[in-house]
This record gives sequence, C-alpha cells and structure tokens, in this order.
Amino acid sequence: MLPEQTFQPPEHLGADLNDTVLTLQSLEPADGFDDLRAAFRARVEIERLHFAKISAALAHAEDDPSAVFEDLYARAHRLHGGALIFALHEIAAAASALEQAALSASKSRADNTDVAVWNALVKLVCVFADMDAKESRPPGDLAPVARTQ
Repeated sequence: MLPEQTFQPPEHLGADLNDTVLTLQSLEPADGFDDLRAAFRARVEIERLHFAKISAALAHAEDDPSAVFEDLYARAHRLHGGALIFALHEIAAAASALEQAALSASKSRADNTDVAVWNALVKLVCVFADMDAKESRPPGDLAPVARTQ
C-alpha cells in the first residue's frame, strides 16, 4: 500500500477550506480487476475440462441426452456471461452459440448426434485452442495464429 498523501486547498478558495485538510488514501495501482480476470481464466481452464467430459457423456447418451443438453446449456450460459464481462468476445460468441444450440436441442428432444450442438462444441474447443496459442506467444507478436484441423 502506498503512503497517505495530504492535500491543502489553495488559499484563494476561502478561509473555510484552508482550515480543512483532506487526507487522501492513494489508490492501489491494481484495482483488483486483474485478479478477477486471472480467476476467470483459471475457471475457463476448468470449464474446458468439463466440456470435454460433457462431450464424452453426450456421445454415450444414446437413450436420453436431455440432462447433458441442460448441463451444456448451463455451463455455456455462465461462460458466455463471464467472457462478456472480460471482453473475451470470441469465447463469448462461441459459448453463446453452444448455449443456443443446447437449448434448442433440449426443447426439440434431439438425439445425441445433434449437429448444431456438436458444431458449437467444436467451435468452442477451437476458440480455447486459439486462446492458448495467443497466450503462449511472446509479447508483441502479432502474427496470425495458424490452426491445424
């Protein structure tokens, strides 16, 4: 924490203000948002693992995948909102697409091979991979990230 700073109002502002000394606590350079962003990134890593597990569960849910669709919807919804807060637009868009696809699949009682859901899952995985590739590059490297498929 930085030391306290005192502020004396200029004399031309009047006698009442001259008698008052304002003590201002200096603001910390980090406003806590960086910590929140780091926590969200850690949560993204956990969610990535959950999406992998849910994908496997969906692949094996031949009888009734409705619970899997509901889980996908809930997780994608939370990820979408968090990504918007931190201006991670690519993650937000991919999560929103998955959220909508899972909701539609659930409402229509789709089977576990629903194309829209699988396409949205693949897109989200690709966005996660792009995010990893961008974060592993040296600062200032603006070259496009090449993705292999």
